[in-house]
Amino acid sequence: MIKRESNIIESTAVMDIRDHLSNHLLPIELPYKKFKKIIDACPFTLVEWAGLLQISDRTLHRYAKDGIAFNNILTERILLVEKLCSEGKETFGTHFKEWLNSQPLILVGKKPMDYLYTHDGILFVYRMMMQIQHGVYV
Repeated sequence: MIKRESNIIESTAVMDIRDHLSNHLLPIELPYKKFKKIIDACPFTLVEWAGLLQISDRTLHRYAKDGIAFNNILTERILLVEKLCSEGKETFGTHFKEWLNSQPLILVGKKPMDYLYTHDGILFVYRMMMQIQHGVYV
């Protein structure tokens, strides 16, 4: 029965993220100004953002300095992380960053933060938070 609930939550989590991105089905670019607002809303440093986006922190600083817009691939990653941050704050409040750096038993010595460097990893962490919100043991 828990397995079934988990599958329902997993489907819901993926649908939530798809809904969040549904307005962005066509290739778009995200201006650095809008990214700055997302930075302020998420608990990551610029160096961590660079890692999450798989670009160097020097490149990220150049984007800021020159006002360069992010391409659609980076924009999609940014929007996924933004959604993750939003749910993280709802689930853990001010302790979201703490949780990302904790080592839940289910991850066997890994941290949720370790999974945020791939698309599937972000979805995995998002699903974990949905399970926690719904009282499903993680």
